[in-house]
Amino acid sequence: MEQDLILKHSLINAVEHEGKAEVQAVLGRVLAEKPALKTKIKEIIPQIKKIVSEVNSLSLEKQQTKIKELKIHIKEKETEEGLSDLPNARKGQVVLRMAPYPSGPLHIGNARMVILNDEYNKRYVGKLFLVFDDTIGSEEKFIVPEAYDLIKEGLEWLGVKVNKIMYKSDRLKIFYDHAEELIKKNAAYMCFCDAEKLRANRAEGIPCEHRKNSVEANLKEWHQMLEEKYSEGQVVLRLKTDMK
Repeated sequence: MEQDLILKHSLINAVEHEGKAEVQAVLGRVLAEKPALKTKIKEIIPQIKKIVSEVNSLSLEKQQTKIKELKIHIKEKETEEGLSDLPNARKGQVVLRMAPYPSGPLHIGNARMVILNDEYNKRYVGKLFLVFDDTIGSEEKFIVPEAYDLIKEGLEWLGVKVNKIMYKSDRLKIFYDHAEELIKKNAAYMCFCDAEKLRANRAEGIPCEHRKNSVEANLKEWHQMLEEKYSEGQVVLRLKTDMK
């Protein structure tokens, strides 16, 4: 019976919210349990309003008594405390890294990231690396030299200990070598599209006109970019990911 179903969810919703059920909440639960009623929404909404009003007129104690009389089962809410486990993680084998951009001291958003990494590192007796992401600067987004020490001081203040400090700027040769290998495998290409055209192409799933260029052409443009033959932002090395 539809009315029995509505009454059940009205009572459950009421006791979960200090004696006051809400029509929309009850409607959602009724349709979730019996999706076929979606075709009769206009008919059942007046019924829900009527039954919710009747249930809300009862005291919380009477609502609870009614639930017992009707033998309605209320599933207890599962509560989670602490951090959830990392999939496939093993103690002593977990490596985490924090990669702040050195443009200033840590702020509250950084602190959340830092503490999560630190807590997981402690749980799994792993290694935690501080990796300064100092290779993404520009005229608009510049590095503040004092930030390196300010970030370290922030970690110390939070009680976070890192196993190793690294600077991406020290590893550019590694990045460039891997990038060139990707070009040689025809897995990356040099793109000259501006941001607006790139967004439009992605929205339509259209490949960039430069994507079909030969490996030789891409390698030539790659080396020209490293030799600073292009202005900042004029060309970007992109992975050949699936356009779908």
